[in-house]
Amino acid sequence: MTHIQISLTDEVAKIIDREVKARGLAGPGEFIEALVLQESTASRTAIDALILEGLDSGPAFPVDEEWWERKRAELQARLEAEMA
Repeated sequence: MTHIQISLTDEVAKIIDREVKARGLAGPGEFIEALVLQESTASRTAIDALILEGLDSGPAFPVDEEWWERKRAELQARLEAEMA
């Protein structure tokens, strides 16, 4: 197990202590670990949703240098139009 030391405001420390007691946890470390794991799962879920959205967005096509050239030109034109 790795130990880390962090500094918290008194207000945040009180919130953590209150949550530890309310949830019947062993200590602040257990609470922080649960938050980190929850955030990690949420991030993975969001990334998975974006990947599925991309896969469902239409037929696949090759992304080669020509495609990138067209995309750059389109974006440049859009930028110039917005700045005009």
